[in-house]
Amino acid sequence: MKYLIIQHVDYESPGVILDWLRRKNLEYRILRPDVKSFPPPQDFHRLIIMGGPMGADDEDLHPWLAGEKEFIRRFMDSGGKVLGICLGAQLIARVLGAAVHGGVCDEFGWKEVRLNADASRSRYFHDFPRTFPAFHWHSDAFDIPRGALNPASTDDCPNQVVETASALGIQFHLEMTPSMVEEAVRITGRKTGPLPHDGVFDAMRALMFKILDRL
Repeated sequence: MKYLIIQHVDYESPGVILDWLRRKNLEYRILRPDVKSFPPPQDFHRLIIMGGPMGADDEDLHPWLAGEKEFIRRFMDSGGKVLGICLGAQLIARVLGAAVHGGVCDEFGWKEVRLNADASRSRYFHDFPRTFPAFHWHSDAFDIPRGALNPASTDDCPNQVVETASALGIQFHLEMTPSMVEEAVRITGRKTGPLPHDGVFDAMRALMFKILDRL
């Protein structure tokens, strides 16, 4: 099994996803999206798309976004599975035909995620805790594409997940480590609020691993 990871900026790394890949002895490649050309989709079995400060439709500022969205579409069409986090989730929603709205849903720091009615039909979230803490760092929000599930919500931003047979996008961050949270605070100058509990990073890691096991 070969994984391709698209990382948009240095400070939004795969985090504990790399721990899972190494534990499983899986082959992976990290790619920046402003490459001259993407590899053939059939060279990889799974695609993981990380976050970033740009918007899903900011092609005037970042022309490579058009190529990345086209690659995501071709990857799904080729039969590969895709996981997107934050911007990655927004790009998946956009590729599936849904709108992404800039600056309408600002979430930063620790917030509780709760399962909703779609969770019972979800491949990934059906046995998650009814509520769980996660780190949030976004201001854009996506609509749910036709036929997709949205198994999790927050009070401020109800569309937290987009799930189809070929793709999973999540707005919140389960992949983050303590040092990544510290970097987010440094970059933004914002406060995260109190840590929900001592074992929150271990809990997020376990949920992230569960998603990866099911991808």
